[in-house]
Amino acid sequence: FYGSMYIHVSEAVLSQIYTNLTNEVFNNEAAMDCVGEMTNIADGTAKRKLDIFRLNFNLSLPKSIKTGQLKRKDSMHLRIPFFVIDQKCLFELSVVPK
Repeated sequence: FYGSMYIHVSEAVLSQIYTNLTNEVFNNEAAMDCVGEMTNIADGTAKRKLDIFRLNFNLSLPKSIKTGQLKRKDSMHLRIPFFVIDQKCLFELSVVPK
């Protein structure tokens, strides 16, 4: 199997996360770096949690893209909604057989 992980957040949520991580005012240039960092954190956590199952998988470097630019393949999706500053966000994992 191979797959993809997506984290969908609004610009307001991204701005709040960016400010919390950097203590700086949000700017669009750094926004995609912030998304990449969030993905790295999620990837690392997932890998640590799944290591107990001794699964053989590799994680690639994350790519930060806007939701509207996604080019999804037909696959199984696990979608987990969550809320940040009262706004709905989405964690999405897709799995495709090789």
